Amino acid sequence: MSTSSFVAGCSGAVIKLAFDQAPALPDPVGFAGMGAGVTNEVLLATGGANFPERKPWEGGAKVYNKAVYAFEKGDWRVIGELSGKIAYAACAGSREGLVLAGGTDDKENFRTAFRVSITGGRLVREELPALPTPVAFSAHAVWQGRLVVIGGTDSPSATSALDSVHWLDLADPGRGWGRLPSLPGRGRMLSVAGVLGGKLYVFGGCALEPDAAGKPVRSYRKEAFVLDGEQGEWKPVRELPEPLVATVGPAPAVGDALLLLGGDTGFFYNNGRSPAEHPGQPRTIYAYRPAEDAYAAAGELPLGIVTAPAVQWQGKVWLVCGETGPGKRTNTVTVIERK
Repeated sequence: MSTSSFVAGCSGAVIKLAFDQAPALPDPVGFAGMGAGVTNEVLLATGGANFPERKPWEGGAKVYNKAVYAFEKGDWRVIGELSGKIAYAACAGSREGLVLAGGTDDKENFRTAFRVSITGGRLVREELPALPTPVAFSAHAVWQGRLVVIGGTDSPSATSALDSVHWLDLADPGRGWGRLPSLPGRGRMLSVAGVLGGKLYVFGGCALEPDAAGKPVRSYRKEAFVLDGEQGEWKPVRELPEPLVATVGPAPAVGDALLLLGGDTGFFYNNGRSPAEHPGQPRTIYAYRPAEDAYAAAGELPLGIVTAPAVQWQGKVWLVCGETGPGKRTNTVTVIERK
């Protein structure tokens, strides 16, 4: 177990974080873009994608997952499969099950939303109202009992990102999807959202635009915004210290701060180097404290990951798998605890 600490606020209060490893997911490679959440004290994880044979620059194919894993009694087990493969969906756990909304399989982005649960030891899938538009690579968080889906893209070949924000009431999903004010400025994908003090925040991500050949080019962003009530408007907060894309999410609340766990800064890709030379995803943790509208360094992750779900459970934050570098995955499950 390793530890780190940071000072939160003018009071000088020190928040210490301890890092440990839970049993690894029972897949030798691991996945990026899984959905995960807790239902009835069982941690479920499903979906995601990996490169099980060769890396993408070697011609390797990206493979999508449909196995569903359950963590209970101290270990993982496979409890069934989804009806189709999916990755990079918005997700949320609830008493009724794990909700997944949107996502992609590289051929298309999905509008579908559904909930999986364990009944009598069997996996059960329940269809939920479809999203108004296909969406993958969105930010998401649970705010006021609702799964909020922020931005993303509507197709695998999109050359612009979405600015739309939709919500689904987890207690009454049959009501269908509602809409919140759109994000200011350009749409974005792979941003991260978090909730603190009853307010909804979104950080970073990337915008898209077409190059001369019509292919999407990413613009890494530092902007951050807050929404205080569904009748309000998104307002800017202090920009990130550096661009962050695909940060582990949702951003967990620890004390009076939101933790931004890792995230791709774009530095490597903006220097024209080969993916094979990538040193691994950043390990930096930033703590954003709304009371001061400021960021502080909050230590480092044991392993740099992006596109991984963060689940708050048993007073800890569970990070399930993730991407460690281009075409590289991990099956590790990191547990963060405030000491």
